[in-house]
Amino acid sequence: MGGSISHRRCWQCNDVVGVATYDALGEDPVKRETEPSASASSVNNTSKAPLKTFYTVTGSPASEGSAPGSQPGSQGSLLSRGAACSSAYKGRTGRTFSEVSLSDGDEDNDSECLVVSQTSISSAASSASSRSSTRHSHRRLKLVETMGHIPSIALQLVINNPSPLDSIYKVEKELGKGAFGIVRLGRVRITGAKRAIKTISKEMMKEQTGSLKMEIEIMKMLDHPGVVMLFEIFEDDDVHLSMEICEGGCLTDRVKAAPHGQLPQKELHVVMRQIVAAVNYLHELNIVHRDIKADNILSKVHPTEALRRTSLKVSDFGLSRIVEEGEYLSTMGGTPSHMAPEVFERYYNHKCDLWSCGVVMYYLIAGELPFKNEAEVKKGKYRMTHPVWDSMPTQPVAFLSTLLCRRASSRYSAKKALRDEWLLNSKATPVTHTRLMEELHTFRSFNKFKRAVICTAVSMLADHQIASSRELFISLDADKDGKISAQDLKRAGGRALGMGDNPVSSLQVKDAVADRFEQLSPSRPFGYTEFLAATVDPNCYMNTKLLKAAFNYFDRDHDGHISLSELSSGHLLGTLSMEELHEIMTWCDENGDMQIEFKEFESMMMSEAEH
Repeated sequence: MGGSISHRRCWQCNDVVGVATYDALGEDPVKRETEPSASASSVNNTSKAPLKTFYTVTGSPASEGSAPGSQPGSQGSLLSRGAACSSAYKGRTGRTFSEVSLSDGDEDNDSECLVVSQTSISSAASSASSRSSTRHSHRRLKLVETMGHIPSIALQLVINNPSPLDSIYKVEKELGKGAFGIVRLGRVRITGAKRAIKTISKEMMKEQTGSLKMEIEIMKMLDHPGVVMLFEIFEDDDVHLSMEICEGGCLTDRVKAAPHGQLPQKELHVVMRQIVAAVNYLHELNIVHRDIKADNILSKVHPTEALRRTSLKVSDFGLSRIVEEGEYLSTMGGTPSHMAPEVFERYYNHKCDLWSCGVVMYYLIAGELPFKNEAEVKKGKYRMTHPVWDSMPTQPVAFLSTLLCRRASSRYSAKKALRDEWLLNSKATPVTHTRLMEELHTFRSFNKFKRAVICTAVSMLADHQIASSRELFISLDADKDGKISAQDLKRAGGRALGMGDNPVSSLQVKDAVADRFEQLSPSRPFGYTEFLAATVDPNCYMNTKLLKAAFNYFDRDHDGHISLSELSSGHLLGTLSMEELHEIMTWCDENGDMQIEFKEFESMMMSEAEH
């Protein structure tokens, strides 16, 4: 156990497990006032690693026995082994993990000793037998059942689906394979919508269930046009993740298909702006990706098709961690050729992702990686001897130098990179949308159930049906934080909001983003999927076939109705107040039987669409 070097793998394409193997069950970010000196760092790296490391779970009884995470180390981009816990993750799960290290002489300390009297031995044996039979009669909890019922940020509903995968999706050809499972093409049976179905072997991941849970929890937090979206989670003998499909391959495929194996200069700006915007969104959520590389940047368009400003998606969050401001990670994680110098030194934060962005940019320009080994990375010096650099303008070269900066404190942050003059030099045509303010206000006036239904329906639409709303979102999101706030709307001006030359008042924009369900922050920004749901033409999803598919998302037991007890259980929309439940049933339950049948569901959706 610990941090011993075990074997080496390909420098360019495998995760850091190929360089150093860490068998501890997780890593908490560490908080220090100042960076350690070089001498201190070397001492830490050579110190004796614990022979055994495990986590004990304290807190509510419901959390006892849960397996926390494991140390990262997956192959490629199919399945990941990310970090188990951070302070933010503990806050979401309601559990606390404490690390205990055992030496050779402490092997017996990991269980509590019970002292019993001689006369109680027989009764203890009897009760032990009874407890044993009781345990065997209990059903083993599924992985998703140990994660709580936290709604997806994007869809605004709990995406753990107890139905069999085959009852919802028609699973077709294999798209890829990794060490712990496969990715296949799936189609929603009712609508034909395409998904990437990632099937993960629970048997092979039984020692890393915490890592898998962490990856799922992080993906449920994400809702951005530049990040792959998670739609549903299924579990049987394996875990199945239904995700957004990107049929154009990865960025590596695009570079290989380009002339001379180098991305054209005219596309470089488009690519880097999308990657950095997605990384900035992650960092706004305190998420460190740790494995940014061309293989993990997926494309919605094929390698020979023109790139749009919404074509690329960051994927693979298996090595991602949640790290608060002022905290640092202390074990290596990522792909060695893309890892920042401070990652090898085991003291790093979000800035490591910007170094990886620099490695990707160098690869796009030259068709090769800037560093050949760990020693070159630590020096931070790269060559620009390839002829392609002779014709490269000054601005992108200068931008690259701010990413591949050896000293992390001097390196660009994602937010600062987005403000660089080269990335700001965009020639995109401003997008306008009539009745935008009215549509945003109308959507926020709906109850939580209707909002979730529309978000679910919109997630099943074809790419061309949401294209204009997606472009509008990108255009309005001036600070690239992945949300449309009152400030974004006011900054856009009346023309962009469909109000002509009329000025936009603060009262108008606050009214548009007002959310009556938010007590502490009534002016809540619009997330990406929510914005699409508010602005997409309702005629795109107001049809029986698509509404039936949306209804099935909520009718988890397929009994033909959604009951009050199902809504109040927290398994569909999360925790709802009595007032919210009453409003939903008043809106939908026409015959007063305390359940929503599809005819009632369809009737109410159609009638609302008419206003």
